[in-house]
Amino acid sequence: MELFLFKKFVGGYLMRVLIGLLFLLLALAGFARGRRRLGFICGSLVFALLLVFSTGPVPDSLLRPMEHKYKQFDLSQPVSHIVILGCGHTNDGRLPLTAQLHACTMYRIMEGLRIYRVNPEAKFITSGANSREPFSNAEMNKRMLVALGVDPSRILSFEMPKDTEEEAQALGPNLRDTNFVIVTSASHMARAV
Repeated sequence: MELFLFKKFVGGYLMRVLIGLLFLLLALAGFARGRRRLGFICGSLVFALLLVFSTGPVPDSLLRPMEHKYKQFDLSQPVSHIVILGCGHTNDGRLPLTAQLHACTMYRIMEGLRIYRVNPEAKFITSGANSREPFSNAEMNKRMLVALGVDPSRILSFEMPKDTEEEAQALGPNLRDTNFVIVTSASHMARAV
């Protein structure tokens, strides 16, 4: 559990926004201590990072190779299992279920349903742990699928996997010798496969 929390902490906090904030703090410290050159350089780096990563062309060009590495699923291929990998949610009973699921989760569920419509005998597999929430992501995905009309007996939930590696270990034995499709985000597909 400690390794998982460490991975999530480091992965979440070594993002470009945090790096930008670090340079912003260095810029402010430089100006406060009379080191205007350091402050100007760090402030310029913050501005450049925000400009580069906040506009469409740079993030789009970084994601494009990942998005086109795998072809869009061909609906003419029959599948027996539709695997929806976890993405994220918030448990807040005051909100409708759709508002509790992160956008990436909703995209995955909708794509899974699109595949299910042409494979009505398929079973869903949902996965994802409950890092800080009372209900796991697998459970929340199952609830959404049921709310959208899927028979609960057609949904298997794996609530223990905390990351992609653990999902592969848990789901692998259930998918061996089956025709299955993985539903995830384009930027996550290479790791999932």
